Amino acid sequence: MPKSHEIIYKTQSPNVRFEHADGYNTFQRGELGLSKSCLEGKLVFDRRIKVNSIEFSLKGIEETNYVPVGGRIKSRFSGFYKLTEKSKIISLEGTDPMEHYDFKFPLNSNLSSSFLIGDKEKNVNGRIYYIFSVTVSTPGTFFNQKTLCEIYCPLNQVLPYFSTPYKDVIGKHTISNEPLFEYSFKVPEYFGLGTTIYVPIQVTFLESKVKIVRIDISLKEVTKYTFESDEEPVKTRKQCCTFFEEPAKISNNRLEQNLTLKVPDDLNSSYSGTFVEIKYKICIKFTLVGGGINIGSGDFYKEQTVIVANFNKLNNSDQGNNNTVLDEGPPQEEKSIQNEESVSSVQGTPQEPQNTRDAQ
Repeated sequence: MPKSHEIIYKTQSPNVRFEHADGYNTFQRGELGLSKSCLEGKLVFDRRIKVNSIEFSLKGIEETNYVPVGGRIKSRFSGFYKLTEKSKIISLEGTDPMEHYDFKFPLNSNLSSSFLIGDKEKNVNGRIYYIFSVTVSTPGTFFNQKTLCEIYCPLNQVLPYFSTPYKDVIGKHTISNEPLFEYSFKVPEYFGLGTTIYVPIQVTFLESKVKIVRIDISLKEVTKYTFESDEEPVKTRKQCCTFFEEPAKISNNRLEQNLTLKVPDDLNSSYSGTFVEIKYKICIKFTLVGGGINIGSGDFYKEQTVIVANFNKLNNSDQGNNNTVLDEGPPQEEKSIQNEESVSSVQGTPQEPQNTRDAQ
């Protein structure tokens, strides 16, 4: 669910205001994307009034902004895309005057989470935000009077999964055409925020003098911002978390080890939209010595794209029940090699979140 926050208005009115329902500090109900969800709250009027109708509207926007370093405001570049626009009119003619109105506004399950991401050094940012508005129609002397009130309404999407698929990453590391070792990693294709991931590795040495003295595993965020103009896209990279381990003992020229990494719970989910693209990569680095290799000159480095999102683990029988995301531990059996883009849309195998447009 969205974090506790104050109500932020885009358009205020002295005649009507939004309030959270008693006992809540957010308007979203339900786990968006996992179960039926809605916006629920209260409209409070400045006095007891007669209301003819209330029109509710939700707009979702994907947006980028960029000012080149050293440039002026006139050099601003931007991208703007309407993700969704949905409205609902409630007729209240014939009802008694009221001081407040309790509302429920249904949400479509394919709406992406709100986010704000950027790089201050490059003066670029991107975001998804939602504007929830009401237009209240009241009787006037000659014509109906209409009052508009709008708020920014953050949403949080939750995706289901049943088990973690692993991708086999296999190859051979060579220096100056000399093969040093063969490697095999099992990288989780997707995982949840705040979880601990496990990456089993296996290294078979072909050159006995070469040694691994340090193993680093990290998660990197790569964001691409594009714009409506012909301005070149801007890419930013950020290391989200890292951990290093001493290599395990080598037996019969083979190293076998389970790498672990704790994923922060405050990251943005992977996202592929019209103007913003957020990707994550698992990075594995070996620091090598021996065999004529100078430290740093022949180190091994490998990246693998993964999907990070707000997942909720389900059992096959849950069918929408809410359960806590659990760390599964390392894989217990071999998986077949899959292509990097092989994450399918079958139940329990989510795709990378994409932009959606749902104009109604």
